[in-house]
Amino acid sequence: MMKWHAKFRITTLATILTTLLGLFALGFAGLAVYTWLSNEMASEIAAMLTALLFLSLAIIVMLVAKFMTRQPEVSANEPTTQPEQEFQQLLDVLSETGLMDVIETHPGKSAAVTLGAGLLVGYSPKVRRLLKAASQELLGDQQH
Repeated sequence: MMKWHAKFRITTLATILTTLLGLFALGFAGLAVYTWLSNEMASEIAAMLTALLFLSLAIIVMLVAKFMTRQPEVSANEPTTQPEQEFQQLLDVLSETGLMDVIETHPGKSAAVTLGAGLLVGYSPKVRRLLKAASQELLGDQQH
């Protein structure tokens, strides 16, 4: 089995070589475009058009990257809660029910029960339907 630092070195070397080969390929592509255009028009205009082509491609790549990494906009009607707030609310509910005392008293058993429950819910569609119905009933009672 290969150690993580050996994998890291191989990945780093592969990334560097791929980047260098990509730069060479772009250089040769630019030279090919320039050569083709210089046969059709003056070399100064061919150089300018080649540069504009590569600049346009760079702008398109940046726009695609910006679009792919854009955060979804939150509408003004949706309540904004941070994950920390949701976690704190969950802890408050657990402490009110006395479940936190059981977890603190029996941490190993609590972890095993949680893992078992997670496996059961993940494996059984029937259990998921029952939990969904129970949570809807519970939340429906609290909202009215």
